[in-house]
Amino acid sequence: MMDSFSYWDREPKESIWWAPHVRSFNIVPSPDLPAPLSPKVTATFRSIAVNAPQYLLRLRSTVLARGGTFIRSRISSAPTFAASLASVAGTVKRITRSHPAVWVNALGLGAKDIAHDDSMYPVKGQTVLVKGEADAIRTALYEGGISYVIPRPGSGTTVLGGTNEVGNADRRVVEEVTGRTLERTRALAPELCTGKDGGFEVVSVQVGFRPGRKGGARMEREIVKVGDGGEEYRVVHAYGHGGAGYQNSIGVGRRVLDMVRESVGTSEGEEKAKL
Repeated sequence: MMDSFSYWDREPKESIWWAPHVRSFNIVPSPDLPAPLSPKVTATFRSIAVNAPQYLLRLRSTVLARGGTFIRSRISSAPTFAASLASVAGTVKRITRSHPAVWVNALGLGAKDIAHDDSMYPVKGQTVLVKGEADAIRTALYEGGISYVIPRPGSGTTVLGGTNEVGNADRRVVEEVTGRTLERTRALAPELCTGKDGGFEVVSVQVGFRPGRKGGARMEREIVKVGDGGEEYRVVHAYGHGGAGYQNSIGVGRRVLDMVRESVGTSEGEEKAKL
């Protein structure tokens, strides 16, 4: 938990609906920042900074400790989602000697080709990882862009961003974007400017793709039938959350668990009793 600051260069077009749902929310005087940041409205609150790589490792170790199995396998696009599931089912049975009771489809952008969901589209983001952990989370929203500073607790690094390029699937790093990111975030995190030239000490530059989806995330149950033989798969869909994956992960996980229970016809109490 740490302090977080949000800056707007004008009155927010939409209400700050999330204000009652965070800790210690308050509107405070805006700092003197250079254009295009130049905030007119500034909010502060307590938030959570996630060291994403460490968090994922922790989740993985938790699954393993509870008897889970990880299988890494390539999924080929098939004419139907059912055919793709049947192919994966064969791999799972061969390794675990069991049939899954429920499949959770968390394919992200892969849902476009594997689940044949044409509502999916990529949202490119390019970020810069620099040395040092910022004193706070800082996000500036201004006409035509966004800049943010997100420390990775315990790693000695901070993520600087960013871009939000809807429909762009180009994997290449754009040097112009890197330069612009460093220039604009410099005013947001001067404590990280420890390089010999008075700038950031860059560790790496990376490109990623958020799983955007027209109409919003898909969270629903489905029975997928395979051929005419009567075989069917119970599926819980959970994908298309755009750039909100980590902040939505706990709530999404709880909803997925509820839908899995509904799919197999058990309640939370019955499940605990069985375990």
